[in-house]
This record gives sequence, structure tokens and C-alpha cells, in this order.
Amino acid sequence: MDIDNAILNYKVDIIDKLSELVSFKSVQCERKAGIPFGEENAKCLNRALDMAKDYGFYTKNLDNYCGYAEIGSGEEIIAIVAHLDVVPAGDNWKTDPFKAVVKEGKIYGRGTSDDKGAAVASMIALKIIKDMKIPLNKRIRLILGCAEETGSDCMKYYLLKEGDFKVGFTPDGDFPLLYGEKGHIRAKFKTKSSAIIDISGGTVANAVADECMIKVKSGMYNEKALKNFFENTNTEYNVESIDNMDTIIVKGVAAHASNPRLGKSAIYYAIKGLKEAGLEDYFIDYYLKRFNNECDGKGFLIECQDDYGVLTCVNGKIGTENGSIVGDIDIRVPVTLDSKEVVKKLKDVKDEEVDIVVNKYSETTFFDLNSKLVKTLLNVYQEVTGDYTSKPITTGGGTYAKSFKNCIAFGCKFQNKDNHIHKENEFVDIEELLLQVKLYVNAILKLLDY
Repeated sequence: MDIDNAILNYKVDIIDKLSELVSFKSVQCERKAGIPFGEENAKCLNRALDMAKDYGFYTKNLDNYCGYAEIGSGEEIIAIVAHLDVVPAGDNWKTDPFKAVVKEGKIYGRGTSDDKGAAVASMIALKIIKDMKIPLNKRIRLILGCAEETGSDCMKYYLLKEGDFKVGFTPDGDFPLLYGEKGHIRAKFKTKSSAIIDISGGTVANAVADECMIKVKSGMYNEKALKNFFENTNTEYNVESIDNMDTIIVKGVAAHASNPRLGKSAIYYAIKGLKEAGLEDYFIDYYLKRFNNECDGKGFLIECQDDYGVLTCVNGKIGTENGSIVGDIDIRVPVTLDSKEVVKKLKDVKDEEVDIVVNKYSETTFFDLNSKLVKTLLNVYQEVTGDYTSKPITTGGGTYAKSFKNCIAFGCKFQNKDNHIHKENEFVDIEELLLQVKLYVNAILKLLDY
């Protein structure tokens, strides 16, 4: 079979299936009986499984935590692990984020790149292998999760129900592959008091906040100094005064928490602006002491690095609850270091008016560049693309690879390409989506002999 022609024959199918999956607003929300990550996540999962069933795959839904579709037979499983959940859309989209738009060779919409596009490409890869009618003495399983963006509890459930697989990859990183992923720590802080009446910033913990609202009493700060600070730092803002109350709205630039220096935290600049304008408040002093604009964790005494990168520490979301200010802390630990040690140091930091609770953490993932899995997938990438220049990399992001013993991130993003992942106007190039299919087909065929 000519794989290139086979992929072209499925081009319309790929676009249609991705467009349909994008229409599900599969952002994790309130848990209910039978739908652990929200109704839209469950609907998206079931529709994807129905698509696979229509292709003749065996499918199974694991209580709406996740599901899988597979072909072949045998004891051993080769797995592709993709996710159907997405981060909130945020603002400033030029199109409806949950209505796929095909324009100039691209598909726009939330999840087109992260990770619904790769999920569809993987499904088509399995269909092409099925069409090839080659004997399969192993099962090839496409696992579809529903909570990757919020901690991967879906894969914990998968392991509980199904156990681990022999070898696999997750198309949720960069090509040619990711051989190291930072450890990930999620924590929350909570104040006991503050002069700030209300504050709201960011939409998710794992992204730099692109907007922040702070409400304070009028006359508590120097308006001219605030204006000068925002103008000098080229920061967009607006102040509205009603009934002796000032509402300050600050705009920033969103970025993934794994690479926060690509963004501009609206939360930091809002708080820093009030400090420069003379507002006296314990929380403002605390925030600027612990969260600096370098996002390096120095304020919490956890700054560290290895040969592959530095620790990052981001406050992506902040709000008020019962008169207290609460916020999320997202920390990424260098790939060869120990997350437990960072957790210990973070817990040792004490502040009189602020409590910190560590919710969860994961250790790092690291594969030797000479390991069999790295060499196999790197060879596939090089042979298919002819690109011998791009090298395997490490990342501050986390993927499903952390959940399994012998799984590595292979795709879906091509290096030096900004697909606006976790930002407005997310997209995927259709030609690159077709290339993904070819890479996944060849990767599976190689792993059959693993």
C-alpha cells in the first residue's frame, strides 16, 4: 500500500472528525456521578470512540475517565496515548474557539493542536494499518484521556483498570521527540487578610495570566504613580471608579507555564503597579517577595537548575474566597532533579499571613539518548521527514509519558512552530496533520518489532 496516497484518501475524514471533536467544549468542570471530568468531556470521549468503532476497531469506555480503541491481537500492547480535554479558550479569538474554521490550509479552534488533532491523526494511522491487512501479533491501542490538562487522573484510572503496556508514545509534545520532562508540582496559597477587596486573574493554573482585575478603595494609592508605572512598562490597563471603589484591569500576555518567560503576567504587573503607587498591604509585599517576575522560584528558596534547564514557578490563577485571596502555584522541576526535595523546601517556607498547601506532584521523566525507544522513534522521524538537524529535546511541559514506564512524547508539534497552544487562535496546519499520520503509521510499524 502507498501510505502517502492512503493518507490523502482520508484527508476529508481527518478534517471532518477534528472539526467535530473541536465542537465539544471539553474543559474539565464539576464532577458528577458517571462523568468525572464534566459532561462535555464525556460526550467528546464517547463520540471519538464511536468514530473508532465505525472504522471497525474494538473500543472500550472506562467509566468516562478515558477510553481506548484497538486493532490486532496478542498479549503485548503498543500504545498511543492522546487527550481530548482542553484548556479554557480565554479571550481575543478571531473565530469561535469551539467551532473549527478551515482557512488558508489551517484548522483553527481550541484543541486543534493540543491534542485533538493528534488524537484524530493517531486514529487514522490505526485505520491505515488496519487497511494494510498485515498480520498483527500485538494489539495496537489508542488510549484517549479526558484530564491531561488538569493532572492526568484519567491515566491513573486507566492503570488501575488495565495496567501498563509494553511500549508506547504520546503525540503531545514536540518532534522529533521529548527525552526529558520536568517534574510538576501543583500547590495553592491562601491569605488571611488583605487591603485588596477583590482580585481575579487567569483562567488556569498552568498558564501565565493574560488579564487581572483588582478592586481597592479609592484614594489608597497614587493614581499618577500607577499610570506612570503602566506606561513605563508598556502595560495595557484601565481604571473605573464607582462608589469610592476603584476597579483596575490589567492586560498581559498568555504563555504556557512551562515557558513563562514567553508571557507577561497580568497578575504580577497589577500587584507591582499598586506597590509602585504606594498601596501598603501585607499581601502585596508577600506576593512580590515570593513571586518575582523571573518565575525562577527564588522567592520560595527553591531556585535550581541542571544541564537541561531551570526550575520555573508561576502563579497562573488568583481569586478571592470567603474574604481570603487564594491562588495556584505551578512549579516545573528540572528533568534530572528530585521533585520531592523541592516539595520539602516549599513546605519549609513559612509566612505569618499566608498558608501554602501542596496538592500533588509528579517526578521527572528522563530517557537516555541511547535508549532503544529514543533511537527507534528518532530514526522514524528522520527517515520520514529527511530532517536530520532537529534534535530530541527536554521540556518543562508534562505529558502522559509520566504515567507509564516505557512511554515517550513523539510529536505532535514541529520544532520552532508556534501553534498558539494554550493561547488564542490555536491552529494546526493541515499538511502537518497529514505528516503526523505518516509518522505515527511508521512509528507503529517499527514498534511492532520492538
